[in-house]
Amino acid sequence: MSGWQKLTVFLAVLVAGFVFCLGNANGRRLRSKQCFRWIHPHVDSNGRYVPGHWNYIGPPKPGIKWVPGHFDRKGRWVVGRWEPVGQKKEALGADMEDEFGE
Repeated sequence: MSGWQKLTVFLAVLVAGFVFCLGNANGRRLRSKQCFRWIHPHVDSNGRYVPGHWNYIGPPKPGIKWVPGHFDRKGRWVVGRWEPVGQKKEALGADMEDEFGE
């Protein structure tokens, strides 16, 4: 690993730690969500900063699936979301997000 790569990883970890401390500056825990686990900000094996996010850990839901947060082809972070399975998104209705917590 070159000096610039080490510096980049160090700065990413430093920024992630700073952001985490700001988010918890008052000593408050993050609000928990049923069937979701909080993933703390971190730097992945490719040296990319991954922001803190919720990941669904509950049982499968009929008609929808949880797509975890990920990097798209252009390297941008895409937030986790519910997607329909075998039907159009419009057919599920707007209450899907209210019912399942996102």
